[in-house]
Amino acid sequence: VHIATGRPYSYSTYWFAEWSLYRLYAIGGAPLVVLANALIITAAHAMILWACRLRTGNRRVAAGCVLFAAALGIDNWNVRPQTLAILCFASMLAALVAYESTRMRRWLLLPPLAMLVWVNSHGSFPLGLVLLGLWLSARLWEARHSDGIRENLRLPMLALVGALLAVLANPRGIAIVGYLRGLLSNQAVRSLTTEWAPTTLASLSGKLFFAGLAFAGIVLVASPLRTRL
Repeated sequence: VHIATGRPYSYSTYWFAEWSLYRLYAIGGAPLVVLANALIITAAHAMILWACRLRTGNRRVAAGCVLFAAALGIDNWNVRPQTLAILCFASMLAALVAYESTRMRRWLLLPPLAMLVWVNSHGSFPLGLVLLGLWLSARLWEARHSDGIRENLRLPMLALVGALLAVLANPRGIAIVGYLRGLLSNQAVRSLTTEWAPTTLASLSGKLFFAGLAFAGIVLVASPLRTRL
């Protein structure tokens, strides 16, 4: 903006995404930014495909899941910091599925690292904590009648604690909680910014989202396989 020329730039909560986009633009202009955005989205959906393939053992089912995921998110593929958020969530999901499938502990290093990028890129980072919290809750439910409850919960708790510590590694520190609270209570932000607006049937993305919930419910009820929490 011309009125800011020559003035010092104050730090931004989401400095990593802004810095990354600027460096890409400085190197290759708008074409490189668009290419990088496309590659990030492709990588995120590739991770989802891999995770679905691990969980289902069926390539067609996995491809169908990714196709539906793409339909749900296609209106958020424009060049914005939230593209990194999509990649971070997909990488965390893939890491948890990979750990459940292989029991290789090194996969659990990925969620805190992804959270470190996410918290410095976009305000949707609490979704990563929700994902880890759901995993911990599922482990707690499954271990309620088990003698090894401590062992079953230790690694999920460590992953969640690691992600929580990563959240603090941002310019605002713990104050980022108040910043998010302010965003969620700001009516201008909620009415003008897509990702902060309430999900409703008035939008195409809202219709797809609720259709996805309904479809998932039908699949869970109709599936002959026993569904884990």
